[in-house]
Amino acid sequence: MNSEKQPNNIKRTKRTSLTILVVIATLTVIAICFIAQLAIIADGGDLQISQSIGTQCVEKEQTADITVTITNAPKTITSIAIQIVFDQEVINITQGQITAENPFINAFTPGETLQGVAAWLSPTDLNNTQVCIYTIKSLKAAEATTIKSIVSVDFSDGTRQSAEYALTIATCSHTNRNITNNTATHHTSDCADCTFTEQIAHTFDKQIIDPQYIKQEADCITPDTYYMSCQCGASSQNDNHIFTDGEALGHHCDDYIYNNDATCTLNGTETGNCIRCQTPMTREAADTALGHDHNAVITPPTRDDQGYTTHTCIRCTDSYVDTYVPAIGYDFGDMNKDGFVTAEDAVLLHNHINDSSNYPLADDRDTDINNDGITNKADVEYLMKYLVYPDRYPLVKEGALIPVKPETSNIASDRAIVITASKGEVTQGQQVTFTVNISGENPIDLMGLLITYDSNVFEVVSAEATNPLANGVWSYDAAANLFVATNTQETLSGQILIITLKVKDGIEEGEYHISITPVIKNDNNILDTAVTPASINVIDVVRGDVNGTNTVTSDDAVYLLRHIFMPSFYKINQSGDMNGDGNVTSDDAVYLLRHIFMPNFYPLA
Repeated sequence: MNSEKQPNNIKRTKRTSLTILVVIATLTVIAICFIAQLAIIADGGDLQISQSIGTQCVEKEQTADITVTITNAPKTITSIAIQIVFDQEVINITQGQITAENPFINAFTPGETLQGVAAWLSPTDLNNTQVCIYTIKSLKAAEATTIKSIVSVDFSDGTRQSAEYALTIATCSHTNRNITNNTATHHTSDCADCTFTEQIAHTFDKQIIDPQYIKQEADCITPDTYYMSCQCGASSQNDNHIFTDGEALGHHCDDYIYNNDATCTLNGTETGNCIRCQTPMTREAADTALGHDHNAVITPPTRDDQGYTTHTCIRCTDSYVDTYVPAIGYDFGDMNKDGFVTAEDAVLLHNHINDSSNYPLADDRDTDINNDGITNKADVEYLMKYLVYPDRYPLVKEGALIPVKPETSNIASDRAIVITASKGEVTQGQQVTFTVNISGENPIDLMGLLITYDSNVFEVVSAEATNPLANGVWSYDAAANLFVATNTQETLSGQILIITLKVKDGIEEGEYHISITPVIKNDNNILDTAVTPASINVIDVVRGDVNGTNTVTSDDAVYLLRHIFMPSFYKINQSGDMNGDGNVTSDDAVYLLRHIFMPNFYPLA
């Protein structure tokens, strides 16, 4: 016998062990309850429910709340499911909620076949308890309609019982009327859904195209004119209640005389009288324009100005210029007039567009590089593309001197590009980011990166330059998957580009790659550059995503619980056995919910 006191840490260990045993015992009871529910399913039994509503007549477009109460439940309950059956042409359910206290998981969705579900971690007494409240809205008039609630409950002994309660209400609002034309001033309006009737004075607000309402048929100027009518069919026979329909007949003439008034560009006119009302009519005489007769004057080119030919009409002032001859001057695209087209010209054009006062260009410099009629960033982008791929993006300008393409040569280089994926695997519809890093010491003044990937698998979401290129001159052409940049910091290294791709739908599982074909230049030399591509695995189904949204949330736990009650209505795309015990029960919904909050402690089977 040892009479010494036990250390505190031994006491705490015992208390912790006792707590763990209690939790394990509780979870075991819940599992046994939900597994046992499959063994005995009772229909009706001792379970009784009721429904109540504050009114027995809900007019069209009005709403009312209905409560569902368990009035007799002799056994302790672990989970419930509520199905509401109603005439969807007469009413619909707009909202609802589970009102029983302290469920560990619950949901009420009006649009579902099984609208409400709930479960408790420990057996619960719901006798004489309001378990649900929902709101209905009347869609049309009906003298009576029935709303039936079916409540299914699972008890702690593994049995299941169901009970139902039908509630009848009226929804007539006298909007479905039969109209009878009785007198010259009034008509009778009878409700088609009940015995309601009333006398109503005529209101002439209907515009009905029918011979019985005609006031005057159309002529050259005025279309058909009708009397307005009442909804009962009575005619107004009043000039203050009329309307027109269609178009007037319009004037018509068969004999015209030419007026001899054509010009170089406009047809002449001809005049005649309408055959119905003799109104004079004038119209264009087709194909009578004279056309221009131009004389040509040639302006030869100068050193700074291009030559051209001016054509002027002998009858009017119309003129146009063509046959441009290049000026004897500088190459098109040479912004700084140094006799060459280089990356410096692209940088100067970029700076001029952003700050023309501090970066002026000579008056004879044509800044519309891409020939779209305006000067903007697109011209800088096109000039950079020309410097990288001169054959693919040539400089073309009518009447301008086009630069001779300089010779290029490939030289050995320590430059290398490495592409890195942000994650190793993705599924359909998800995005993945790739970072592009460059290393090496060879100077760089121009760079073109052609991004290559399987366009059947991926689509580009974005491509953005990072430091040190983010504040420089760069562009990305999404249609051509081409990134171009000029580098004023010739010792370029580190991360230069971030590319985000999205996996398209319907892609088979497998490994896919993304790479880059670079053109990196310095002093018109192309630097040999090694490229390390990136690969990523595309997977099919996300474990735990039973509702097919590509994410695992608490909605999946609710959906799995609905599947347990009604598997034919709530199909899942994978095994529902989340905890790996070989069965699909409400324990798996609980386990999936715990996984969402603590995935490392509750991994999915």
